[in-house]
Amino acid sequence: MPYIGTGLLICTYLLIGLSVPFTLRESALRVKSNIFSDASLQRTHTRLEMAGLPPDAPLDELATRRKLREGQDVLLKKCVQCHDLRTILARPRTPPDWVRTVDRMAIKPMIGEPITLEDQWTVSAYLIAITPELQVSAKEQRKQRMQASQAQNALAVLTNPDEVADEVIVNPDEVVVDPDEVEETGATSAEDVYDPEVARELFEITCSLCHDLSDVDNVPPTSEAETTELIARMIDNGLFLEEEDIKIIARYLNETYVNP
Repeated sequence: MPYIGTGLLICTYLLIGLSVPFTLRESALRVKSNIFSDASLQRTHTRLEMAGLPPDAPLDELATRRKLREGQDVLLKKCVQCHDLRTILARPRTPPDWVRTVDRMAIKPMIGEPITLEDQWTVSAYLIAITPELQVSAKEQRKQRMQASQAQNALAVLTNPDEVADEVIVNPDEVVVDPDEVEETGATSAEDVYDPEVARELFEITCSLCHDLSDVDNVPPTSEAETTELIARMIDNGLFLEEEDIKIIARYLNETYVNP
């Protein structure tokens, strides 16, 4: 029936329309990014060591320009057989989370050429390599959402000043922080087990999974509420932390940046 063919054609165009922006985004990342520089390759190698790949995975080889380009090809030619780039590039992830995601996708039934074990390793390496660029993109999107929300709040104040609450939430996508809970979080870690050097090492290892430590140094938290929001964003980006580790990192950030 012509209706079926017409419907399939329309669905195809809809899928193309959804995928093209993220394909262009990946292409833009490839052009603007510096993932093939020596410094970036070294950073990728360091993060591959934390990614939880099997012992026989050739980390030295995966952190090379040739293998990263192979991983890019796997992403653009094989991964998109089942889902679009919008699903993949929607938010940054930690190296272990990228590996787990790729592993889950590889074992699912798929149409077309299967993803081999080597493909899994190379595409994981490529996704880990472009994570800093995804972080920048996520920050920009968060900034745009905040600006839009501020404009809406300003309009609400002008149009209905009597109905606007005294405390306006600037960004509805961010975690709403209760100051009492923040204070409690900072004091939960036992004094006799907290070691500043151990906390610093935990912070550096954890945060370097997704971005450079300079990102925090350049824009540090200025309050305990901002510390909580920072950790919440890290967890939302796929970081898995034990409760005690969260308390240690929160205390380290507060003592280092908020109340030095």
